[in-house]
Amino acid sequence: IVGQTIPQIDARLAQGGIIAGRVTDAQGSGIANVSANVHPAENQVLYQHCHTDSTGNYTIYGVPAGTYKVDFSVSNVNYIPEWYNDKTSYGTADPVIVVVGQTNTLADAVLTEGGTIGGRVTDGTTGIANVRVYAYDLNNNQKGNCDTDGNGDYSIQSLPAGNYKVYFNTNYAGNYFPEWYNDKGSIDTADLVPVTAGQTTTLADAVLIQGGTISGRVTATQGNGLENVTVYIYMFNNSTYSVIANGYSGSDGYYTVSAIPTGNYQVYFYAKSAGNYISEFYNEKDSIENADTVPVTGGQTTTLADAVLATGAIIRGRVIDNSANGIGNVIVRVYDTNYTSLESAWTDSSGNYTVQSIPAGNCKVYFDTQQVANYFPAWYSDKKSFSEADTLSVTAGQTTILADAVLAQAGIISGQVTDESDNGIQGISVQIYNLSNTNILSTTTDSAGNYSAGGIPGGSYKVFFGGYQQN
Repeated sequence: IVGQTIPQIDARLAQGGIIAGRVTDAQGSGIANVSANVHPAENQVLYQHCHTDSTGNYTIYGVPAGTYKVDFSVSNVNYIPEWYNDKTSYGTADPVIVVVGQTNTLADAVLTEGGTIGGRVTDGTTGIANVRVYAYDLNNNQKGNCDTDGNGDYSIQSLPAGNYKVYFNTNYAGNYFPEWYNDKGSIDTADLVPVTAGQTTTLADAVLIQGGTISGRVTATQGNGLENVTVYIYMFNNSTYSVIANGYSGSDGYYTVSAIPTGNYQVYFYAKSAGNYISEFYNEKDSIENADTVPVTGGQTTTLADAVLATGAIIRGRVIDNSANGIGNVIVRVYDTNYTSLESAWTDSSGNYTVQSIPAGNCKVYFDTQQVANYFPAWYSDKKSFSEADTLSVTAGQTTILADAVLAQAGIISGQVTDESDNGIQGISVQIYNLSNTNILSTTTDSAGNYSAGGIPGGSYKVFFGGYQQN
């Protein structure tokens, strides 16, 4: 309370134990600025730490009684970190016991001098900053990394002696392609880089190739920019295609996709996350086969004409069972009259669905129950096949509300297969036949001999149990 003194706010502190010791090099000289870190023996969470002084000594106060493990980590000094006592991991580290009011003085931690990999990353002339350089051992474990400075120089310290492979990551370096040393495309083909304790291995310059850029804007027919359109860059060749790069349109509809190799590409504007708009290929094409080819040159920007996305139509409705209960997780698929998939959506827990971004025209709707237990799929309206399904006419910018889709529930045959001693038998084939002796469904018993065959229309059936796994 303002103007008043609150008395007797005592704090009773428990006395702790102390862990102390010294960190040296192989010659016995103390190493300054090494972090001595204390972890509980039951987990690797950092509990307490301190740094060595100029003579390599450290003292960690206020440690509760218990069993701990201690590691020695380095920064800006070329030594290899380790766990006490001369161990390489938390799991193998010696336990350190702490008693209240006592000091546990550890044996000296003698750190091994590391090796260094150094070099420079350039575009052929100028150094490239912010390239992250990784060193991997021959088991593909990362052993060290650093970022290039403003001049493109780097130095990875504290590496154990051995052979390494070096990777130049360009995620934060701009429009350049990553690579492995020396100018290799994968870790398998990368050159080996030998490292010797106490020495620096200086690599030849890593000359990174600059990528090309595709930029432009995505708009609605009214001219306003569309946000969250995914822009995919495809390479299409002999009926096969692959995604080379992608990006997203911003709040104003503008996009930039970088790090694209020199070549010819097709561009796709995917509008699923942008609202009720129809996705398209550049330039206003409906398929990758018909899309315009977009040439890209390294170090240059190809600016495309605006991608103007048409407004789609919307279909809404509900999927229910015979008791009018909503059925969730039904996939509602919309097809054109050529049986080409247009769009899809899932029903929510109440059975409601909204399918948007549908091209204007005629279409048919299918209720797919592959993710729903024990219901039969159907075409709208209550039809069994695509040819029988109702044809719907949908209009851009308008919503078509369908009558409820009532799905018929299927039956289930289940049971257990056992031997004469009532032990369940695994791996027995269970075959379901109708009364015309046509096999309609099959399944296999689990480890307890149980089986369950669902999705069966109402009626009478015969069941066959067969198998040779258990004699």
